[in-house]
Amino acid sequence: MKPKIYYFAIAFLLTINLFSQNTYVFLGSYNRDKTAEAIQVYQLDTLSGKLTKFTSVKNVVNPSYLTVSPNGKYIYACTDTKTPNAGSVSSFEFNPSAKTLTFLNSQRSGGENPVYVSVHKNGKWLANANYTEGSVSVYPILENGKIDSIAQNFQYMDGSVNKDRQTRSHVHSSIFSPQCDYLFLPDLGADKIRCYAFDENLKKPLIETKNPFTKTDLEAGQDILLFTPIKNGDIVLKKWRGK
Repeated sequence: MKPKIYYFAIAFLLTINLFSQNTYVFLGSYNRDKTAEAIQVYQLDTLSGKLTKFTSVKNVVNPSYLTVSPNGKYIYACTDTKTPNAGSVSSFEFNPSAKTLTFLNSQRSGGENPVYVSVHKNGKWLANANYTEGSVSVYPILENGKIDSIAQNFQYMDGSVNKDRQTRSHVHSSIFSPQCDYLFLPDLGADKIRCYAFDENLKKPLIETKNPFTKTDLEAGQDILLFTPIKNGDIVLKKWRGK
């Protein structure tokens, strides 16, 4: 029996040249099996909505969340998600001319069950959130797109009132501020939004702030944050809770 594949994460990449505009959709999955397709790439016709299979990747387990580098050349993924005693982040090079998505390398995630990766706007840093062990890891990104070894890793133990899912910290995402000078960590397990200042010029870029977290409502279970511009040009932070 073939393994079931559950497609989970979607990333969009827009590439433009003088003659055409191409949009690509990247689908991560819980493929459970290295022999099954892990990441699928489709080309999107933005007028008709039609998706056309472009390429795919095997030999990777459970790339549950994907993100695209600022220059569009690299894809970064949480891998070995929901795999006991495992967890990694992986990099891939996307070449639309050759129709390839090529695995580059992996690093340990610094905690079980990685669920979210984000890239600094300069393309030189990767931040990863680990759900099960409640931690964040930060990595330098090399010029060839590969992920270097962990620069920093912070783990949290505090939980909250719901004993079914809040016995300990569960960091659900790692979100850079619009200027990438702060990193926010919604913590479902602790009902907190954690925050670090981020200095891209330091070897250990995460810097503790005077107020390291903001408490949310008990059992709020926040997963992801969004920054939304408002009329006067300021930025407002919104939280979103998944069901």
